[in-house]
Parts: sequence; structure tokens; C-alpha cells
Amino acid sequence: MLTIKGKIILANLLVFGLMLFGFAVTIYRSTQESEMAKLEARIQVSASKLQRQLEDEPDNQESSGKHELFTLAADTFPEVKFRILDRWGHVVIEDSALAAYSGGSWQKALAGSSEKAVVTLDRQRYRYLLIPVEIDDRIEFVLQLAAPMTGVQASMRRLITLFSIAIPTALFLTALSAYLITSIAFRPMSKMVETAKQISSRNLDERLALPKARDEVRSLGQALNDMMLRIDEAFKSQRRFVAEASHEIRTPLTIIYSELEYAKRYIKEQEAAQSIDVSLSEIDRLTQMANRLLLLAKLDASQLVLHMGSVRLDELLVESIQLVSVLASKKDIDLVLHIEKAVELQADKERLKAVLLNLLDNAIKYSPPNSRVSVSLLADGETPGRVRIVIKDSGPGISQTELPHIFKRFYRASGARAGRAPGSGLGLAIAKQLVKLHGGGISVTSKMGEGASFIVDLPYTSNK
Repeated sequence: MLTIKGKIILANLLVFGLMLFGFAVTIYRSTQESEMAKLEARIQVSASKLQRQLEDEPDNQESSGKHELFTLAADTFPEVKFRILDRWGHVVIEDSALAAYSGGSWQKALAGSSEKAVVTLDRQRYRYLLIPVEIDDRIEFVLQLAAPMTGVQASMRRLITLFSIAIPTALFLTALSAYLITSIAFRPMSKMVETAKQISSRNLDERLALPKARDEVRSLGQALNDMMLRIDEAFKSQRRFVAEASHEIRTPLTIIYSELEYAKRYIKEQEAAQSIDVSLSEIDRLTQMANRLLLLAKLDASQLVLHMGSVRLDELLVESIQLVSVLASKKDIDLVLHIEKAVELQADKERLKAVLLNLLDNAIKYSPPNSRVSVSLLADGETPGRVRIVIKDSGPGISQTELPHIFKRFYRASGARAGRAPGSGLGLAIAKQLVKLHGGGISVTSKMGEGASFIVDLPYTSNK
């Protein structure tokens, strides 16, 4: 697929190439006609001398006359091939080369018309002229002359050689100049493209640098800046709405939760109590969703402040596993922890623990009963100075088409994995953002039927 710059260069080459081709054809034809005219003029000079000799000696059919004519023609135009016929078609003087040429109608010449042609004699091209000769206002003789086109052909070959050098050179210079001109013209646009690539939802306040020239490129850049301004305002409005709505929803949810817990104490009927338990569970899920939406709004607005401190990652993993052990025991899932060595790093303990709990909770949810979830802490593995946490479940796995979308907001995997547990699709998106704030990264590998492995890479400061 050609770029706009490539299309402009190609268009210039095509237009200029066609112009050069047209000029070359015109010059070639003009030069050829000019060279042929020169050659014909030389033939006409020889013909005029022969004609004067014939007029001066009308009885030149004798041997001596023929010899004089032949000598005259040979001296005047050495390369010429000539033949003289009288008005009855008898040969007066004949060249051996022209004797084999059957072309040319001497009868037409007797009627007063001349003839021009390009003929091949002895494998060489000649310019052929058929000229009537008048004596006392009557055509008495017909001259057939043929001059070699060696000089014409040499001139045309030189011209073709010149074209073969000049035209490619001109096209190369055209392409080079078009490339330089378009590069200069597109340089502001290239800078705008590079700036636009760096703009995301987190830095929509960035603007494209506009060129000084008030041209179409500047107008495009200004239009894009205005569009980004509107998008930025829309994103800010959306974040404010999400943050305010999440904050406002949490208060009535907390009140409803408290009232239902209070009412449950005085309800004796088991079915009503179970109904209240279901309602409390759903309210708890809505509260968690509101908290996550509020957290995402803070992350998007870069308003979340991490309280960094020294954290023993191995101890944090043990603590997190203890917090989810009750959930795992309900499904008879074994939690297996492997710590390569103790690791200390700078992190926000509560935020990092939230990431680990989210990944462990997902691993338990998507693993079937009587299965296993393994947690590994690996230090100085593939990259020195970075620690890796691998949490592997025994679930149905994630298809290759869904892996690139697994960390998107509100994304819910389809198929067997989606039916394992309910969720909002926000946990992994939040986890990725929090890990990124710690200078790390999170990824996932999976094969259908073999579970999924979530990998967290973090920088650390020292080992103990």
C-alpha cells in the first residue's frame, strides 16, 4: 500500500516521464527529418550536375559520354548508387547495386512526378530518389539515385544513446527532488503523527505542534487539536460522573446493607433469612463494583497516590494466601506456594495486596473442585533486578483470540471460563494499572484445557 508521499513521487515520475517520452519522440523525428533532408540535398546536388551534363550532351548514350557521366557522379558523390534511363526505359548507365532493385516506377517519372523511399541494398539502408530530367521542355531521362544512410543512422544512434542516459538521469533527479520536497512538506505532519501516537486517555491534554506556515497541514493539526480538546472534555466529564456516581452509590448501599443485617436478626423464617442473605451478597457485589469504578476513575485522572514503603513480597504472598484459604477450602482446592527466596521491594502494600488477592480470587473461582492453584515467587530469573510472581489455576483456559482482550475493562471471556463465576470485568484492568504504577507489568499465558498462568513482574531493591 503506497503512502501519500509515495503516490506523489510516483505521479511526478509518470507525468514527467510521459513528457520526456513525448519530447524524445518529437526530437527524434525532427532530427531524423533534418538528417534525411541534408542527405536528400546532397543527392539533389549530384542529380543537378548529372542533369546539366545530360542537357549539355544529349547524345551521351555513346561510350565516351557514359564514361564521363559515370566519372562525374563518382567524383561528386562517391557513395551514390545511380542509374539513368531514357524516355523509352532503356538503361543509359546502370549501377550493379541498383540493377537488383525492382522498385520505383520510371513511367511515373516520365509523367513528371518524383519519388522518395528508403531501400535496402546489399544489407544496407539507402535513401532512394527517382528524378525526371527535362530537356527542351520534354522529359528525356529518369535518374535513379540511392545514397547510403550511414551518417543518418550514426546521428540517430548518438541521439538514442543520449536519450538513454539523459532520460533515466532526469527521472532519477525528478524522483529525488520530489522525495526531498515531499519530505520537507510532510515533516510537520510526521511530527504530528509521532505526537498523536503518544497520546492516550491518560494524557489527552497533549497537543500537536503546529507548523508556522498557514497551510493545509496547519489547518489539519488545528482541527485535530480541537477534536482532542473535545475528547478530553468528554473523558473528564465521564470520569467525574463515574467518580461521583460511585461515591454517591456507596452511601445508600451501605445503609441498605446495614438495615438488612439488622432486619435479619429479627426474622425467624428460614426462607426470608435466605432471601436477605442473597440480597446482602448482591449489595456487597454492587459495593465492590462501585469501589472499583471509583478506583478506576482515580487511576484515569492520575489522582491515585501510592504510599510507597519497604515490603517483604514473600510475606505478603503468605498473608494473601491465608486470606483466600477459606474460599479455597470450600472447593477443596490446594493452594501450593513456592518461594525461591525472600524478596524486599518498594511498593504500596495495600494496593499490591489488592492485586494479589484479585488474581488469587480469580484462580480459585475458575478452578474446578478438588484441583490445585500454584503460586511461585521467582527472583533474578530472566531479568536481573526484577521479581516474578506466577499464579497458575486449573481452569478451562483462555482461547488465543481472547488473550489480547483479557485486561480490558468490562471484558468477559466467553465459553467455559465465563460460566464459572460472575464478575464485573474490572478486576484485571485495575490490577494492570496498579502493577504499572509500581513500574512493573502483568501478562497471561494459557492453553485451552490447561488452565491459565498470570505473571506479575516487579522491580525490587534487595534480597534477604
